Amino acid sequence: GHSLSFDGSDDYVYFGDDDSFDFATGNFTVGAWINPASASQNARIVARGSTNTPGCYQLNINTSGGLRLSFYEDAQNPEGDYDSNNNAIQAETWQYLVLTRNGTTLKGYVNAVEVINASNSSDLTSAQALAIGYQPGYESHFNGLIDEVAIWNDALSAMEVATLYNSGNPLTAST
Repeated sequence: GHSLSFDGSDDYVYFGDDDSFDFATGNFTVGAWINPASASQNARIVARGSTNTPGCYQLNINTSGGLRLSFYEDAQNPEGDYDSNNNAIQAETWQYLVLTRNGTTLKGYVNAVEVINASNSSDLTSAQALAIGYQPGYESHFNGLIDEVAIWNDALSAMEVATLYNSGNPLTAST
């Protein structure tokens, strides 16, 4: 297979707005394989809009080498960013990142290891665009390689995340 290369300054993939990217308060999963040029970058892997607009969700990495899951901040969800410990992300190596929400349980995984466990009940209904490699309307461009981005309208279990990580094969829509 072939991955997409992002230069960290102006490369991205734009999907526009589609209702299939809306999850309201329901379950969902976002996953992607990444190979970052640097583990210390404020970069978006998959972004449904900007964090200053309701309905946003993002799978990111932060400048401390951590996984970051980002949402719009409001009174219901005062923590817009959920960060793993530092150095969860490694430079110049492939790793599998996953964001899941099952009910209000939010989890983040790096290589099938749970690194974030929090609560989130954001309404993820939005007219914002979905993009890979940057935050629509802003910067935060990713520098490195991204492959096998997938979005499910269901929360994958820890076992399903591990299966994907260990096999490198995508799950069918029926699993």
